[in-house]
Amino acid sequence: MSIEQPCDLAYEFGDGLHDIEELPLGFPRPVEHPYPFNDQIVVYVRYLGPGVSVGQAWQEGTKLEQVPHKLYGEILMVKDCTSLREDQ
Repeated sequence: MSIEQPCDLAYEFGDGLHDIEELPLGFPRPVEHPYPFNDQIVVYVRYLGPGVSVGQAWQEGTKLEQVPHKLYGEILMVKDCTSLREDQ
């Protein structure tokens, strides 16, 4: 693990392609992820509280001796709950 810290979810992008024979009607066909998201990128996510998570994206590389490096700064994910509020 690149960050050497605990995480709740580690998401590996892979190539984005799946061997799905039949897709539900209207479901988009799988395609390769756009740059820079590829099979070398891993996003580590921690749950902070209801509707709030933070994460970091790391590029791990294909060789064992390649040192992982942080791809971006921290990622903050907040669920938009404004549509759940009633107008007062």
